[in-house]
Amino acid sequence: MKSLAILGASGHGIAVAEVAELSGWSVQCFFDDAYPKKQKTSNWSIIGNTADLLKNLGEFDAIHVGIGDNRTRLSMIKTFLEHGATLATVIHPSASISKSASLKDGVAVFANSSVKNNTVIGIGSILNTNSSLAHHCI
Repeated sequence: MKSLAILGASGHGIAVAEVAELSGWSVQCFFDDAYPKKQKTSNWSIIGNTADLLKNLGEFDAIHVGIGDNRTRLSMIKTFLEHGATLATVIHPSASISKSASLKDGVAVFANSSVKNNTVIGIGSILNTNSSLAHHCI
């Protein structure tokens, strides 16, 4: 089982962790800039902030930026890619993804979502529960 660290320990990050575990990842811990004031979320420990995760990328097979705000998430993704991070895409087991669809790195696909043929999902996108994208969407 591959180890995963998640940046962002609030609602979206917790939802990502649950999907990640259902899809075969071992969620090791969270990192959040509220650390050290905030040290626990749901079933996982928060062990550092963004800078700490950047220093410790080699300890994990991949990371996922579990921040709900689109601009902040994309900014963090760019920062981590500049530092050589591997971004995990997490897909709920109940999601339906066409073989001809293309999902870029760092995507989160939640329960009962459907991605049809020749669709391209950009880096760091969120497909929330019951999302449906028809053929050839970008």
